[in-house]
Amino acid sequence: MAAVLLAGCSSSEDSTASNSAVAGVEFGHVHSLDVNPADDRLYVASHHGVFALGADGFERVGAESFDAMSFTITGPDRFLMSGHPAPGAGGPAHLGLSESTDAGRTWRSLSLEGKADFHALEAAGDHVYGVDSQSGRLMLTEDGRRWRSLGQLPAVDVAVHPRNPDLVLLTDASGSLGRLQVSGPPQLVKSAPRLVLLDWDSEDLLVGAGPEGSVYRSDDGGDSWREVGSLPDVPHALTATESRWYAATEGGVLVSTDAGATWSEVGTG
Repeated sequence: MAAVLLAGCSSSEDSTASNSAVAGVEFGHVHSLDVNPADDRLYVASHHGVFALGADGFERVGAESFDAMSFTITGPDRFLMSGHPAPGAGGPAHLGLSESTDAGRTWRSLSLEGKADFHALEAAGDHVYGVDSQSGRLMLTEDGRRWRSLGQLPAVDVAVHPRNPDLVLLTDASGSLGRLQVSGPPQLVKSAPRLVLLDWDSEDLLVGAGPEGSVYRSDDGGDSWREVGSLPDVPHALTATESRWYAATEGGVLVSTDAGATWSEVGTG
């Protein structure tokens, strides 16, 4: 599986770029989507900062317009992010791992500032996984400050088992799916369809999207998949809850309220 990932990966920035504009808001490249359990609001992490969905559309959260290359919500109002400072902001070119505990209004650096540029972040329990675009390594931290490398695995996306944070799934740019136990080597999941994006919301809700927009669901941790719908364009970001699934494409941010069967632009359906 490591060989497949190394052979198949290109820059995550290329594979997750989306020039989306929703409700008059110019996101630039949309890199990540997630839902805040504090208020069930959708958050968009983009080339121009973090935005939240409100009653009148999307609005910027906080004053900073950094390039959020990766983003994940780990609990109520607690966000993690990696990327680059806004043009002219100064400081290191790579933000490492930054944290917000007020739903994105303010941020502080936790670790690896100037050293790591995570193009994928995912968390479960106290485990946070990051794919560092600088080194091509999959990295793990349990406190946000001390990291260990799990090997050269430059994955496009990472999903963590919600109840077993030592188990992760990885995709590469060729659409291959791998399974990794932290204590062992990665294994290729040969039964999986081509997938580039993943989200593992609960033990029986694992969602994936293929490179052309096909949407899949697995109820058994990735061993088997069924196609449930299709996006109108190439997917760039994906997140799912029991009630709503969200995706970003080149055309905008979409929502499904029927488990991926149909999709409409956020704010219009």
